[in-house]
Amino acid sequence: MGINVSNILKLEPNILKELFEKAKISDRKRAFYLLRSSDKGEIPAVMFNVLLPGTYVRPHKHPMNDGREIVILILGKMKVIIFNDDGTFRESYILSSLDTVFVEIPAQTYHTIITLEPSVLCELYLGKYNPTTYREFAEWAPEENDMLMNDYLKKINKITYKK
Repeated sequence: MGINVSNILKLEPNILKELFEKAKISDRKRAFYLLRSSDKGEIPAVMFNVLLPGTYVRPHKHPMNDGREIVILILGKMKVIIFNDDGTFRESYILSSLDTVFVEIPAQTYHTIITLEPSVLCELYLGKYNPTTYREFAEWAPEENDMLMNDYLKKINKITYKK
């Protein structure tokens, strides 16, 4: 039985280059590419993110019971932070080629990332992927572009600092 080449997913280097260029000019300091969606949840959605230091990813959770997220670092260094439901710090992980390169975040778990150096990450979302409903933002964290955003980012980075 042969492999159907048309079903093989891959991310070409030119797409990553474009994502880095988009992230550099973006106010959000990041760029996103959805390689494969999964509106029925039968296969994981595959997403790539290029994130630059200073980007703010508002803490969020995936509210579906099957909404697990697998984060795989491809390049760079970042911190994954896990919160309790009330917004208090629970744990954090450094992702880099010398540390952890992969974490799986259970459904219903608040989390965010802090980018420590320019990074590429692959996210696999296990569950029904709908870009408007697959995540729920934490009410206790500032929205993007809120004037408290930078102070909050500094605060959580300080609380979770790890050499």
